[in-house]
Amino acid sequence: MSSLLYLLGAINIIVSIICGVSTGTIKGFLITAFAGVLKTILLFGIGNIIDNQDTIISYLNGMKDNKTGVLKKCGRCNKEYEFYRKSCPYCGNKD
Repeated sequence: MSSLLYLLGAINIIVSIICGVSTGTIKGFLITAFAGVLKTILLFGIGNIIDNQDTIISYLNGMKDNKTGVLKKCGRCNKEYEFYRKSCPYCGNKD
């Protein structure tokens, strides 16, 4: 999906330049090219967001699969807790 948005953004910039040149005026070209650049930035931004969400979802799915059985030991109270926690749930020590 994101690659389609990147492709549409590239096509949009080319079409906006062609339309801008066909207006025959500098003002028309600048307005059309500026609008095309804005639309392209939007399309690229949405594509980037989708890529980031896919990365986050796959990371979270991997964490869900690895949660069971993987423990680490607290350096202060020596109790074991899940590896994904930022601090010990028993004493609050941050490793």
